[in-house]
Formats: sequence, C-alpha cells, structure tokens
Amino acid sequence: MSNASTSLSRDLKRAMTMCKWTAPSPLLSTRASRGRTTVELIKKEGTPLGLTISGGIDKDSKPKVAQLKPGSVAQKSDVLEIGDVLLAINGIKTAGLKHEQVIDLIKQVGDQLTLDIEYDLPKWPIHAINTVHTKTIQIQLEKEGQSYGFILRGGGSDDKAKARPLIITKIRPQGPADKEGTIKIGDRVLAINGINVGGATLQDAYNLMRQCRGTTLFLIEYDVAIV
Repeated sequence: MSNASTSLSRDLKRAMTMCKWTAPSPLLSTRASRGRTTVELIKKEGTPLGLTISGGIDKDSKPKVAQLKPGSVAQKSDVLEIGDVLLAINGIKTAGLKHEQVIDLIKQVGDQLTLDIEYDLPKWPIHAINTVHTKTIQIQLEKEGQSYGFILRGGGSDDKAKARPLIITKIRPQGPADKEGTIKIGDRVLAINGINVGGATLQDAYNLMRQCRGTTLFLIEYDVAIV
C-alpha cells in the first residue's frame, strides 16, 4: 500500500471514532419534506445535457426535472433526480418565468450549468426505533467523470426538522458504486478521504467530492436488522 493510501486509511479510522449521527426526533423528521442545494453539471461544448424540463408560470407549475436521458451528462452527473424543482439557473431565478424562458436559459449555458434546486428530503429515521443497529465499512470507489455513481440527499441544516445524515437515495446502474457492489440505498456517508462529513451540508459534501481525484475512500454507515 502506498504512503498516500496508508495516510487516507488512518484518516478514515480517526473519522470512524468521530462520526456519530444523532437523529432528530421522528416528529421533527416527518414534519419537513423539502430541502435545497446547489448543483453543477459540467459538459463539453456541443454535447447535449440530456435534461428535460417541465413546468413554468404558463404551465401552472414550478419548473422541474421531468426526464434524465440514460447515459447523458445530466444522468451521469448523479446530482439530479426526476421531480427536482429548479429555483435558479446560473443565478437567475425561475419564479415568474414561462416554460420557454426556462428552456432558453438552459440552452444559453456554456460548459457549466449551475442549478439551485429544491428536492424531496429522504425519510429519516429510515427504520423503526430498536429494529436495527448500525455498522460501518470503508470502501474505495474510482471516480467516473464528475461522480461516483450514487446520489446523496439530506445533510446538516440549521432547521432541525430538515437535518439528516447524508443519505444515498439512488445508485446508477453500471456506475462505480453499482460495480463495486457494497453500497445500498439508505446507507449514509460519514467520511470522504478521511474528512468527517457527519454534520456537513449536502452542498459541502458535493464540493468535497468534486475536489477528489481518482480513487476515493468512503466511510459508509449501514443498518443491520436486530433478530
């Protein structure tokens, strides 16, 4: 094992002792259903995003993600899900815009699209109290483009009703996480390359993963049923 890998492994072991998620009360968790964050999509010039948008002020609904074309930049970025509401596109708010105006904003972007989105917060706690206990495992994933093949939602929040761990809500077929095979939907990310993200916001986690290169170490928390 290289010195760099040994150092990362030690960092993750230290993170394991620090990462302890304290769940808010079930009443608080069920009261809030929507979270907000900012995501970025990077594409080569001339490459279609593969992103279909519905809604607009003339459609009597907020602009939202209607479809992600399989294999496209939008799908393989692993930051968007169908139903996500677009609050702003490259800093321009979508409130009051017609459908075609929203589409035009997206068409005008260059190689980077920044979206402020509103999304459904994942259920937390996932299981009834006293039916599971948690374990942790370290895994290595090779970065593919800008992502690792899974979508995160949740994260820390000043609003206790919206605070959650960083929960894996989707695993892209044939992506790095799917090929590695360990991660399951509902698992939580506690550390990335030895950096504790147990209380991090979703935005902080995305920023950290964007900075990572090549093989990345994740500390994952998962549930085991109590028999």
